[in-house]
Amino acid sequence: MVYDRSKPDGTPRKLLDVTRLHSLGWQAQIPLREGIAQTYAWFLDSAAAGRLRTQDTPPLNIQPV
Repeated sequence: MVYDRSKPDGTPRKLLDVTRLHSLGWQAQIPLREGIAQTYAWFLDSAAAGRLRTQDTPPLNIQPV
C-alpha cells in the first residue's frame, strides 16, 4: 500500500463565511458552544422520554397547507 499525498485523505473541510450575512445585519443569537450544549441536552431529554424517531418509526404523514 502506498500513501498518495496528492489525494484527499477524508471528508473535505466545510467552512461557512458569514461575512455576507453580517453585511445584511444578521448576528448569531446563541454562541456555538451554547447551541451545541442545548441541542445535546434536548437530544438526551428526548431520548429519555422516547420522543426520538428510529428506523422502526413510521414516517410522519405531513400534508401540505
